[in-house]
Amino acid sequence: MEIEDYFNELVLKLEQHTGGSFKPQIEIEYEDEEWGALDDTLHLPGGFRLDINLSVDMRPQPARRAYPAWRLYAFQLRDPQDQLIWRFDDWPHHPGFSGFPHHKHNGADGNASEGRIASIRQLLDVIEGSLPQTSHSDQTP
Repeated sequence: MEIEDYFNELVLKLEQHTGGSFKPQIEIEYEDEEWGALDDTLHLPGGFRLDINLSVDMRPQPARRAYPAWRLYAFQLRDPQDQLIWRFDDWPHHPGFSGFPHHKHNGADGNASEGRIASIRQLLDVIEGSLPQTSHSDQTP
């Protein structure tokens, strides 16, 4: 799979699962066919938004368990008043955590705690668990 295909699949999953949309146009930078970065905002129902900064390496490496590899990431969920709900990232500024550099910032104060987003499925689950039930696109009446 090439990086463009990976990002297209990622965007489709995010939009379909959350009922959100990237507007007006998604911003993806490609270093080459195997390395790229997504830096954009997913606008979610109810006025919530997910800011995404994700650098991905598609090159297979024998020592790597996960494929593709997320080299740098930050997923930040904000409420309709633009207040932080959470941010998961791997910026190396909390070396005391067992999963260093992975961690989570919580709420408006941004206090850091243990936490990691390791897959798209996990990201979707965390988004779903963080939004009010009425903002889900797949809610049954």
